[in-house]
Amino acid sequence: MEAGLMNNGSGADFAVLFTPSGVRIRGYDHKSAMSPYGTEDEQVWPGVLDDVPAPLRPFLDEPAFRAKGIDAVRVTTCL
Repeated sequence: MEAGLMNNGSGADFAVLFTPSGVRIRGYDHKSAMSPYGTEDEQVWPGVLDDVPAPLRPFLDEPAFRAKGIDAVRVTTCL
């Protein structure tokens, strides 16, 4: 697996993961209304992760991409 990562130091980041199963791009903007921190139930915005193919779903559990203090992926966009 190879990865390209960006963190702007102000709460926004993205990761591009290149795997034998495909490529996954996960982005996070802490100011977005879609942020898990901005929702009442502190969960990922409905639909954001619905179409992640099964071979790439295990990467959603990567600790580096988990939100701190809540049980959610730190994500506001995923493709």
